[in-house]
Amino acid sequence: MAYEVYRLLRETTSVLMDESPTDLTLKIMEALRETKEVKEIRKIRTRWTGSTYHVDLTLALDPGYTLEEAHKISETIEKKIKNLSSSKIDVTTHLEPYDPS
Repeated sequence: MAYEVYRLLRETTSVLMDESPTDLTLKIMEALRETKEVKEIRKIRTRWTGSTYHVDLTLALDPGYTLEEAHKISETIEKKIKNLSSSKIDVTTHLEPYDPS
């Protein structure tokens, strides 16, 4: 019984504290590193609410991409991330120009 109480408290605390699902975050980082258009991963924020993962990304791309090209890259990344889990994943992607300096 003590174990079940601990498990329940741990799950509830994770939700209340808005803890990041580490496994998903690691999978996302790997998928982004494999995406040649992504020059820099600036922010990844993942959280679980109800039955959905929410992922917020800030990524840097080469500033030479047109708006249409950047949009297509963003869509490709979002599809790739949504396929990482059998759970529903809502992805918001913010793109910024890459500046190596």
